[in-house]
Amino acid sequence: ETINENGRAKKMSVMIEDLKKAGIINEIRKRQLGTWNAIRNSAAHGKLDEFTKEQVAAMLQGVQDFMAQQMR
Repeated sequence: ETINENGRAKKMSVMIEDLKKAGIINEIRKRQLGTWNAIRNSAAHGKLDEFTKEQVAAMLQGVQDFMAQQMR
């Protein structure tokens, strides 16, 4: 579920935890997704000194790979 009990979108951290609890991802993948979420949040809030161009490129590739795996 991506909507919480109040009808609002769940936070990414909550959705990641839901995936872990459901056994869809393991602890290492949970941490990886959390790191990517932190990069995304830093970028969204203009904290450009908190990540590098290379980290963003790795995040984008990682998210694409993760989604491809989940769609199989």
